[in-house]
Amino acid sequence: NKAPGHRINEIIKTSLALEMEDAREAGLVGYMARCLVQATMPHTDPKTSYFERTNGIVTLSIMGKPSIGLPYGSMPRTLLAWICTEAVRTKDPVLNLGRSQSEFLQRLGMHTDGRYTATLRNQAQRLFSSMISLAGEQGNDFGIENVVIAKRAFLFWNPKRPEDRALWDSTLTLTGDFFEEVTRSPVPIRIDYLHALRQSPLAMGSPQNSEKIVR
Repeated sequence: NKAPGHRINEIIKTSLALEMEDAREAGLVGYMARCLVQATMPHTDPKTSYFERTNGIVTLSIMGKPSIGLPYGSMPRTLLAWICTEAVRTKDPVLNLGRSQSEFLQRLGMHTDGRYTATLRNQAQRLFSSMISLAGEQGNDFGIENVVIAKRAFLFWNPKRPEDRALWDSTLTLTGDFFEEVTRSPVPIRIDYLHALRQSPLAMGSPQNSEKIVR
């Protein structure tokens, strides 16, 4: 006979699998790159070009351009989920972001009013210009993975007139390494849960996380 703890774990795993299957049938399953599952962004603007957070033996660091800044809040997490999901769906490293900013906000499941228009453009620039590093160290063992999402990006968005359609589609081309990472072993996520957590970006990380900002 199996121990009670083992049976409980099996019940939990089965329940989670059924829940994910229900979400998949409802079109609520998205994907995240395995290397970014723990990549929780700072919840407020660190006003610097370097951010670091440690969770157990894993340290996340983000380096951005001083003239642009670092991504922060829940918007970059939502962008990452869309990017990874779209890469898995299309199997194409070139992602179409639509002809207008309102069109892309609708794809993200967001309102198209002033609450998100300026934030979207700003956070997209910050995210696409940053390099994310994940490092793990335990005893004498050390490993690191550097993640650069965008090979190139063209954003033809006017936040003051988000409904205006540009002459060309805005596009994002993923780096080869990131595209391979996303499509080779994507991690399923619940898109509806991600939307529910949008107002509480810290809920996406661990309460034991420690942050260190270097100015």
